[in-house]
Amino acid sequence: MSRHLSPSPPEPPRGPWGWTVSALAATVVVTVALGVPGEWVPRFTPSAEFAAHASAFAVACGLWGLAGRTRLGVVLAVGVAAAIGTEWLQEVVVPLRTGSASDALANGLGVAVGVGVAFALRRRHAATS
Repeated sequence: MSRHLSPSPPEPPRGPWGWTVSALAATVVVTVALGVPGEWVPRFTPSAEFAAHASAFAVACGLWGLAGRTRLGVVLAVGVAAAIGTEWLQEVVVPLRTGSASDALANGLGVAVGVGVAFALRRRHAATS
């Protein structure tokens, strides 16, 4: 058996577009959540906020990693750019929001976890196919 960096993903839920639709939905939720003005954002403890950022990016990037024949390296690169870019946008564009290095780190950690889970699922699927 040859080893591939991006073996094919497992069968998607509910038809061939299931992973893509799920990834798009997760991306919309993350984008909206990170783009709302500061007065609409509930207050969390620092650890809960870190976990929320990491979880959101892990889910979105994990689903993109399972969507179609998406290359995991592309998901990783775009995810890291989004992890940093969203914090920059919050600092510069979104009213009453501030970007934070710890949030960017949490976002990046989420990207890595999501891509890692997608890789493991792809590898497992390839081994059983």
